[in-house]
Amino acid sequence: MESFIYFAIFVFIGYVMNNINKLYLFSIITILVTGTVSPAFAVHEHNIVEDTTPQLGGNLDGQGNDITGGGTISLIEQAEANADAAGSGQIWVDTATPNVLFFTDDVGTDFRLNLGTSADLLGVLGDESGTGLAVFGTNPTLTGVTLAGDIAGAGFDIDNAGVIFLIEQ
Repeated sequence: MESFIYFAIFVFIGYVMNNINKLYLFSIITILVTGTVSPAFAVHEHNIVEDTTPQLGGNLDGQGNDITGGGTISLIEQAEANADAAGSGQIWVDTATPNVLFFTDDVGTDFRLNLGTSADLLGVLGDESGTGLAVFGTNPTLTGVTLAGDIAGAGFDIDNAGVIFLIEQ
């Protein structure tokens, strides 16, 4: 009995995208060891399923396709930043009403990025006790202050024309 060893060489002649869900692969040419070529073309249909939750990882090289002049970026609000990662910061939107934009550094310090009130500004200053350039309070202590220009007040005016004496009451 004569035995034949068959080798199947799959040559993908081409592929045609018929629609978004189907990919047709045209194959197969079977070559016999004896030199006989027997083409056996078959159409194999495979469904391609759309992944609606793709996971991206690693560095993404935009090849110059950065977000420049691309309109707006929408961020879904969340209660707090994600877990801290060394060497990485996060920009996120807090669930406050109205929601608030934050930056969180790699050690977990949250920085509010909008300052709508003096209380917001007070929250980001490192020195608000009276020794810094910006002082908040009902009775701040100011030292080394130079007044220049005209100052109008209730019942008195200072016109920068000489020495001013203030009397404690």
